[in-house]
Order: sequence, then structure tokens, then C-alpha cells
Amino acid sequence: VGLRHLETRIVVDVVGQRHADRVVQQHDHQHDGEDDPQRAAAPAGGDVRLLCRTADIEALSPTRAMHGDCATLGLTNCKWSPDGARVMVVLVGNDANGSQLVKEIYIANADGSDLHFVMTFAHHHIWHPNSRQVIGNCADGLYIVNADGSNRRQLPQGIRPAWSPKGGLIAFDSCRDTSCGIFVVQPNGQGFRQVTSDGGGKVSWSPDGKRLIYSAEVGGNPEIFVVNLDGSGRKQLTQNTGNDTLPVYSPDGLKIFFLSDQNGKAWAIRSMNPDGSDVQTLRKVGVPPRWQFSRLWVGWW
Repeated sequence: VGLRHLETRIVVDVVGQRHADRVVQQHDHQHDGEDDPQRAAAPAGGDVRLLCRTADIEALSPTRAMHGDCATLGLTNCKWSPDGARVMVVLVGNDANGSQLVKEIYIANADGSDLHFVMTFAHHHIWHPNSRQVIGNCADGLYIVNADGSNRRQLPQGIRPAWSPKGGLIAFDSCRDTSCGIFVVQPNGQGFRQVTSDGGGKVSWSPDGKRLIYSAEVGGNPEIFVVNLDGSGRKQLTQNTGNDTLPVYSPDGLKIFFLSDQNGKAWAIRSMNPDGSDVQTLRKVGVPPRWQFSRLWVGWW
């Protein structure tokens, strides 16, 4: 999936087989920081088919009067709904200086039908596990909206949201007064509470929904921590002189994958056991990514 002026097409690689555990990192030039755009719960099959063109979405865009000011305009960050029935795509437009003028979420059925506008947003657009809602960071905070674009409502202020496995809670980074850390809230805005106060973030959930894994600075370097959902049992899992961040569990909960600069040597995707043991380097990723806006995604296929 790429960004091209007026000629972008979203195509879907439909993968039906379950392969070995795979970790995917996306370097997103638009600072979306999202998971793999073509492999998230793809429907069974083996074909590649066209979903929509930039022109299809331009016709629906509420900001189309601004499109003439965009030096680049196209589609990016295609994401399957968890049930594989629909796909979410993003229209992005930038001016000649690279400033973002347009960023909008659209959803279509898996066959390309019922394409419609959902909302304008800034970054981190994520499907609810039930495939009926979407959450995203907008210019003035977190918002949740139905997949048909209705009932858009604001949640407590925060960034980098992460759904719990069953969708009953949202974890995110935020600050209240001088206390920064991880907070959780229900999708209806109720049950808002703080879980950690160590300034950490970039949170993800354990598969059973009982623990949160995240990164927080220790001595000026990000390290990886795990904590129970009630805030108890906080444990530091990495202790290095470099940067360890973006942790995520494997679907079976037996491994944790994370991004590391390997004590300043080179950026790589690494794995470890849930207790922090058996650290392995899986793949080098080259130059330092914009990991403050990124996210790792792990899945079976």
C-alpha cells in the first residue's frame, strides 16, 4: 500500500493460511504508527483484488475543497476489521512543504462495496475487537465512532490507545496534573482510572486481558515493564543501556516482542519470555525508526 498523487489504489492480499508467528513493523512516513496494513485478519482465500481508488474516496471527502492545495494525496494504512468483513483505509494529503492538510478514515466492505467516510483524525486508528467501532487520536483528543460514522464521541484526553482483547477497556498514555502514565477507560467513558504513574506509555495488552506491557524511562533510557491491570505487580523486564520499547505479546502469550537498539549497536526486533529471560534478536531494522509514533503488531498467519 503506498502514497501516490491521485493514482493510489488499495489492493488486498488475501491470505487464508496460518503460518508461523510473525512480527511486523511498519515505518510510517505520516506518523500513523500502525500495524501491518494487509495482514490483519484477512478473509480466507488467495487472491488480490482492488478495493478502491483515491478518486472514489475524494468524491466522498468532506474536505475535497482543500484537495487542490495538496501536492500529494493518496490512500494508506489499510486495516482489516477483526472479523475480516470490512476494511479501513486512510486518505492523506500534504502540501508542498510536507504539512498535513487532509487525514480521514473511510471504511468499505471486503468486496469494496458500501465505501463511506467515518471521521477526520490525526493518528492511531484502531478497530474495536467486535469490528463495529473505531478509535483514533484526533486533533483534540481520543474519539470513538461507530463503523458507519455515527455516534462520534470524545473520551478522556490521551494518546496511543489500545483495546483490551475483548474490547471492554481502552488503555492509553496520558497525564493528569503532574502525574503521567497509563490510564484505562470503558468505551462509554465510564470507569476512568490511572494504572501507572511512572511516565510510561506505548502500552499493549496481554492476551488474557489481565496485564499491561509498556515502556518507561529508567536513567534516561526506555525499558520494558509489565503491570497487572489493577496497578499491582509492576516489574521491569529489560535492563539495558540503550532503548527498549514498543512491547507486544504473541497471541498465545508465550513471548514478548519489542523494538531495541541493542545497547546502542543497531535497531532490531527482539523477543523474550514473559519474565524477561531468553532475549533473542530476530531481525535488524536499520536506521532508528520514528518509534514514538510506531507500533509493533504480532499475529498468526
